[in-house]
Amino acid sequence: MEQRFTFQFTPLDAARLRPQVSRALEKRVELVSRQRCPRMWKLTDKLNGAGSSSQSGGRRQKRHRGLLGLMNWGLGVFLLMPGLMAPQELTFPLIVGAVGFGAGTVGLWRNKRMLLGVLDLIAGVLLCLGAARSFEQLGRWLPLGLAAIGIGLAALVFRKQERVNPFDQEAERLLREKAVWQGQEQMKVHISNDGMTAGPAGEEKCQVLCTAFDFVLETEELLLPVFHDSVVILQKKDLLTGTMFELRELLSGQTQYIRLDVQT
Repeated sequence: MEQRFTFQFTPLDAARLRPQVSRALEKRVELVSRQRCPRMWKLTDKLNGAGSSSQSGGRRQKRHRGLLGLMNWGLGVFLLMPGLMAPQELTFPLIVGAVGFGAGTVGLWRNKRMLLGVLDLIAGVLLCLGAARSFEQLGRWLPLGLAAIGIGLAALVFRKQERVNPFDQEAERLLREKAVWQGQEQMKVHISNDGMTAGPAGEEKCQVLCTAFDFVLETEELLLPVFHDSVVILQKKDLLTGTMFELRELLSGQTQYIRLDVQT
C-alpha cells in the first residue's frame, strides 16, 4: 500500500531556524565525506574516541580554574579594602590581598574574561563612588577602583570572540534562497514510496524532484531531504497528511535517516 505525505509551504523564520539548518548542513558535509573517505573517518573516529575523556577533563579543569580565579579575586578585593585604609597596621592583609587580586584577575582573564569585566566594572564604580563621597576616610580606595575599572574595560574590549561558523553563512543563504517558495501555500510537496514530487495543490501532474534520497536529516522543527547535492527545507508543522512517526518509518526504510538532537 502506497503511503503519501503532503507538506505545504509557509514562511520560514530565518533567525530561529538558522542554527538548525547550519547544524544539518554541517552533518551533510560530514556524511558526504564519510562516503568518499571511509578510511580517514575510521581513523578520525578512533582518535576522537581516545580524546573524548581528555577533552572532558580539560573542560572540568577550565571550570575549576575559573572558580579558583573568582575566589582569589573576591578574597583579594575583601583584603585590599581594609589594607589600603591602614597599610602600616594591616601590611600582611594588604600583601595577601594584592596577591589574591592579581592571581584572581589572571585566572579570570584566561578562563572567564566576560565575568572578570563585569565584576571589575561593578567593584571599580562602587569603590570610586565610596572614595568620592568620603575622600578623607575612603580616598585610598580610589586607585584600586580606577585600576578595577581599567581592567574591567580591557577584559570586555578584548574578550574572546566566538569563532565564525562557516555553516551559519551557508544556512542563511539557503534560507534566503528557499524563502522564494515559502508562503506559497498553494504549492505542495509530496513524499511517497516513489520519491518526492512538487506542484500546485489540486493538480494531478506534479514535477518529480527525485526518486530516491541520498539521506534525510531531521532537526527539532525541520525535515531536510538531501538528493543530488540539493536540499529541501520542510517544516514539520506544515505536514498536512500523515504523521511524522509514519513518515520517519517510511524514510528510514528507504535511506539513511539522521536525527540531530531531536527529543523523542
